[in-house]
Amino acid sequence: MFTYLHEPFHDIFQALDDGLAHVLLKVGLTEPPKKKSSMNLKDEEAKANTVKPGDAEFAAHLEQQASDFFSKKEPTLRHWTQSKGITLSSDYFSADSFDEDTLNRLPSITTRKRDQWQLYVLLYVMFLLNSISRSTLEFVKFADEHDQATAKSKLMWPGGKRLKKWIKSVFRSQDTNHDDETTIAGYDRGNATVYLGDAYRAKKDPEHLPPANTWEKFGDFIRGISHFLRSPESSFGFRAACATMSIAVVAFLRDTQNFFVEQRLVWALIMVAISMTPTAGQSIFQFMLRIGGTAVAMVVAWLVWYIPGQHTAGILVFLWLFVAIGFYIPLKRIDLVIVGMISVVTATMIVGYELQVRKIGVAAATATTGQPAYPIYQLGPYRLATVTGGLAVAFFWTVFPFPITEHSALRQKLGGSLYLSANMYSIVSSSEVRCTCDAY
Repeated sequence: MFTYLHEPFHDIFQALDDGLAHVLLKVGLTEPPKKKSSMNLKDEEAKANTVKPGDAEFAAHLEQQASDFFSKKEPTLRHWTQSKGITLSSDYFSADSFDEDTLNRLPSITTRKRDQWQLYVLLYVMFLLNSISRSTLEFVKFADEHDQATAKSKLMWPGGKRLKKWIKSVFRSQDTNHDDETTIAGYDRGNATVYLGDAYRAKKDPEHLPPANTWEKFGDFIRGISHFLRSPESSFGFRAACATMSIAVVAFLRDTQNFFVEQRLVWALIMVAISMTPTAGQSIFQFMLRIGGTAVAMVVAWLVWYIPGQHTAGILVFLWLFVAIGFYIPLKRIDLVIVGMISVVTATMIVGYELQVRKIGVAAATATTGQPAYPIYQLGPYRLATVTGGLAVAFFWTVFPFPITEHSALRQKLGGSLYLSANMYSIVSSSEVRCTCDAY
């Protein structure tokens, strides 16, 4: 049995491993093995018939191995039937095709069913190995054609046809979009495209007819640019830019420049830029955490400043203690990481600013930043007010002109995932049926 079953399987497995190793060597993904010295080599006649991965004639060697494996299919099946002591016929596995005398001489129906399963598994495995060996052979031939050792350039540039398709897909308009129905790419960029027939394959624009001449095609190309800019990512980026400029515009006007600097509105500007998220529900939760973390940091900064009697050494010790506790929150409660980080940064900023003013003086601190030096019991509320104002602006632009809820995003992603899963199941089922038919 070893000669008819184990040996062919062992040979084809080794050939497949060598084929993949050959591909890795040719495309430059692995280093070739070091050559041994001539003292350790055997005579050339003994190694004349040995073909290793990386050799020029390896493709022919692998093709011969695959052909040998396929040619051993019939002897393997014949030996399997002989080992079972049966003669296969079209009615062997059927219990209703024999008379009573013949049926008594045959094995039980359970044994015959088990033999049938073993036969199907053997045929299916041999079919799969033959298909894999042929695919590996094509892969080896492809690697030989793109041998990186002889290529003039290490870069594999896409062809002109492929590059042209990429450029067209970027500026493709809505009513000329012919995406593959088996993918989720296309105009919606996040939804699955369900194929409903040729009449529904192209997306229709109720406000524009298909282009009929060159001028209309040019206008359709111009509209494709706006289609590229109206992706969900671009829409969110535009919202974030509008929210940021709602506060930053104060700094660009002559009459309000000093107000922007003196009242520290840059804190609100930074908070808008780092706090906005695409979905409304997640934004509200994060906004509340940031406001809560800032309020906690304000109270802690007061405690750090006044408990040691405003002595610098005591302030540094209490600040270190609070920072250690603040970083303990992200380690134990990852859902409250914003509270821990915001509170640590805000408290350090407030206390550090007061220590800086104490060190260099009020006049130097004011001249450096252009901001008035407030005592700590005023600086903390200023920080909280600017953060709250920035988050209020971010919340407004999160829900305006329309909110993107978690439910809608979840429905889109779940629908696309279910469609792709169903499509994959259909393909796998069709492949199994085809392979079973080929095995017969």
